[in-house]
Amino acid sequence: MRYLMMSLLAVVVFSAPALAQQPGAFGPRQGDWEMTVAGFGASDRNIDNGNIAVTGEVGHYLTRELLVGARQDLSWVGGSDTSDSYAGATRAVAQWHFDFGEWRPFVGANLGYVYGRDRADSGTVGPEGGVKWYLQETTFVFARAGFDVEFRSSSDIDRRRGSWTYALGLGFNF
Repeated sequence: MRYLMMSLLAVVVFSAPALAQQPGAFGPRQGDWEMTVAGFGASDRNIDNGNIAVTGEVGHYLTRELLVGARQDLSWVGGSDTSDSYAGATRAVAQWHFDFGEWRPFVGANLGYVYGRDRADSGTVGPEGGVKWYLQETTFVFARAGFDVEFRSSSDIDRRRGSWTYALGLGFNF
């Protein structure tokens, strides 16, 4: 799964110049806000247990490329090793966007707090990347993937306890 996600991100980033149209014609301007809503999923390293969720994000473009914002996830959790439960996560996010006209690949990171029923509350941190495809000047669909690591203290960060995350959604700039 890791190689599939890395391969997908590499294809998007390296093929984007061939897809370039008019830089600046699509996407946000400095000072714009962005709102997204998405279906979201995650699975453990062995893809035995996972969750499905809804996620929303609000962000502000400090420059045309740099977005900072907040993301809220609400999810149902289940699998072969767990009983059904619910969880939430609140995260701060930062993303750097590359301007290829209608296509805007991005890389970023998130830092937040995960909580819910039948689970220990913890911090979470991780890289993410994806692509936004502008259907109109300010409306886009997007795909995002990342790897989040949960921790209770800074010395507790362990990538073996991480999970893949992925989202498909719709967003707009205003």
